Amino acid sequence: MNLQNFKKQTGLLMGSILLLSSNSFSQSPGELDPSFSSDGIVTTTVGTSNEQAYDIAITADNKIVAVGQTWNGNNNDMIVIRYNADGTLDNSFSGDGIVVTPVGAGNDYSEGVALQADGKIVVCGETEQGTELDVIVLRYNTDGTLDQTFDADGKKIVDYGPGDDIGRDVKIQVDGKIIICGTTFNGSNSDLLVARFNTNGSPDVSFNTTGYVKKPIGPGNDAVFQLEIQPDGKIAAGGYISTASAGDPDVLLIRLNANGTMDNTFDGDGISITQWGGVSANAGSAYCLELQSDGKIVMGGRIEVPPLGTYSGRMVVARYNSNGTFDQSFANNGIFDISISTTGVNVSETINDIAIQADGKIVATASSYYGMPPASFLLLRITTNGTLDNSFGGGDGYVFTDIGNDNLEDLATVVKIQPDGKIIQGGYTFNGSNNDVAIVRYLAEGSGPANCFSAPLWLFADNIGSTKATVHWDPLTGANKYKVQYRVSGTKTWSSVNATTNEKTLKNLTASTTYEYRVKGICANGSSPWSNTSTFTTSALRMDALSSNPEELTVSIYPNPASDVLNISVNKEISNGTIIIHDINGRTMLSQMIMNNNQVDVSTLSPGVYIVEVRAENLLSTFHKIIVN
Repeated sequence: MNLQNFKKQTGLLMGSILLLSSNSFSQSPGELDPSFSSDGIVTTTVGTSNEQAYDIAITADNKIVAVGQTWNGNNNDMIVIRYNADGTLDNSFSGDGIVVTPVGAGNDYSEGVALQADGKIVVCGETEQGTELDVIVLRYNTDGTLDQTFDADGKKIVDYGPGDDIGRDVKIQVDGKIIICGTTFNGSNSDLLVARFNTNGSPDVSFNTTGYVKKPIGPGNDAVFQLEIQPDGKIAAGGYISTASAGDPDVLLIRLNANGTMDNTFDGDGISITQWGGVSANAGSAYCLELQSDGKIVMGGRIEVPPLGTYSGRMVVARYNSNGTFDQSFANNGIFDISISTTGVNVSETINDIAIQADGKIVATASSYYGMPPASFLLLRITTNGTLDNSFGGGDGYVFTDIGNDNLEDLATVVKIQPDGKIIQGGYTFNGSNNDVAIVRYLAEGSGPANCFSAPLWLFADNIGSTKATVHWDPLTGANKYKVQYRVSGTKTWSSVNATTNEKTLKNLTASTTYEYRVKGICANGSSPWSNTSTFTTSALRMDALSSNPEELTVSIYPNPASDVLNISVNKEISNGTIIIHDINGRTMLSQMIMNNNQVDVSTLSPGVYIVEVRAENLLSTFHKIIVN
C-alpha cells in the first residue's frame, strides 16, 4: 500500500465514523468566528494615525458600534464606527460607517457608549477646553448625524470643578435619562463623579438636587470607571480609592439611590471598600463592573504582586452580594485571581472589562504586558463558581488572539455579548507605525457550525535550527487557512500564527528547547478541532552556526512502505549522526547511530505511519514520512 492510498483510506474511515456520530463537529467556544470578516478579525484605519477603541455597544440586529479616538495630525478627535454583523463597515452610517467629531481646539476622547431604545447613540468622554478637560456627552442619530434635539447641537459639555473632569462610562435608564460616571478634580486630587441628564441634555436636578454627585472617599484620588443601573433604579459604580498607605489603592464599590443619595442599605453607608490582596493588604484596583440577574455584583481589575515597583500584577475577578459583602461561594472567598503568563517578574496582567452570559458564566477581556505572547488580545471565561471554564478556549479556559505582527502590541479594552451569544472583543492593534481599531468576534456554544470535519493529521517538523523550525501537516479539505499554536513544553501560554498553506516556519525560538505545537483548519463556516500536539527540540546555539549557514543533508529511504528492514543512505560523509524514528505523536520509537549506508530493523514496530528523523552535526535535520506494514 502506498502512502497516498493509506492516507486516503484512513481519511474515508474517519469521515464515515464522524458522519455516523454527527453531521458536523460542534464549534468550540472561544474559536474565532469566520463569518465575521472571514477570519473573525477586523481592523480599521480612520485618520492620520493612532485609532483606538475604548467601548462598544451591540444593536438588536448584531451591528457593532465602537467609540474611541483618532489622531488628526495635531490632536485627538472622537470617533464612532458602526459595523455590519459580518464585520464590514455600515455604509448607512455617515456614508462610510465612520464619524469623526472634533469638539474643541484640543484633544477630544470618547470613552463610553450606550444605545437608546430608539437606536440613537449616546457617547461620553472628555474634551480639552482651554487648559483643562471637561466632561462631554454627545447623541447621534441612527444615520450618524449629531442629534440637534440634544442640547441644540448634539453636544453637552459640563465643567464640574477647577481641574480635569473625565467621563468614563454611560448608561441609559428605562425612562431615557442618561447617567455617566468618572472623576472630577477638586483642586488637590480627584473625586468620584456620577451625573444624570434629562433626555434633552440638560442636567437632571432631581438627582441629588444638582444633577450630579461628586464625593471624596479617601485621602487621595478616588475614581469610578463603570456603572450599572439595577432594575429598581439604584446605581452601582466601581473603581478604586487611594489610601494613606503609600498611595496603594483599595477597591471601591458604591451604590446610589435613584435620587442620587447614598444607599444606606448597602454596607451601611452606600460605600463598600475592600482589599483583593497583593503587595500589601490594600493593593487592588477595579476597572469594570457588571450586574448578575440575581443582583450580585461582579468586578474586574488587578492586584500588584511582589516585588514592589516591578509593575507585576495579577488579574482579578471578584463577586459581591447585593449588600456589598464578598460572595463566599465564588472562587476563594469571593476573589478569583490568576496570572497566565509564565515569565514572572515585570508581567502586568489586568482585567479591563467583563460581560456575563445568559448562563451566568463571566467573560473577561484582559491585557498582558511583557508576557508571552508579547501583547495579544486575551479573553477568559470563568464559571459561575469562580474557576476557569475548561470548556472554553480548547480546554484552557482562555484564548490569546494575535491581531497583527507577533512582536507588536495588541490591547483589548472591552468585551460584549451579542444577542445570539457570540462574544465581541474590541481594542486596538499596532500596525508597525501606529494604532488601528481592532474588533474580534468569537463563537460560543451552538453559535455556528463548522465545515471542517476532522483535525489536521501527520504533523512533523524539519529544518530545525537553534532559533527556528518549519512545521508541516497534511492539507485539510475545506480549509482556507490554518492557525498554528506553539509553546515551550510544560508552559501554559500558546503563541499563535496563521498559515496560508500546510506548513509554517516558526521563528525567534530559543536554542536547546523543546516546543509543542498544534494546528487547526479555518474554513468558510467554522474551524476544525485542534490536532493532537506534536513536539520538536531546537538545536544548541553553536559559534560556527553564527558565521555560516548549515548545509542541507540529502537522504534516500527505501522501501516505503516497509515491513522488516528500512534502508537509509545519505549523500555526505558525516560524524555524530543519529537516525530517530518517531510515531505521529512525536514519541521516539527507535534510535541508532548513522553511517553513510544504514539499515534499520522496523519489524518490531506496529503497523502505521512514522517519521524518520536524520540528524548530523553542522547539517540541517531532515524528516521523512514512512509506513510500516
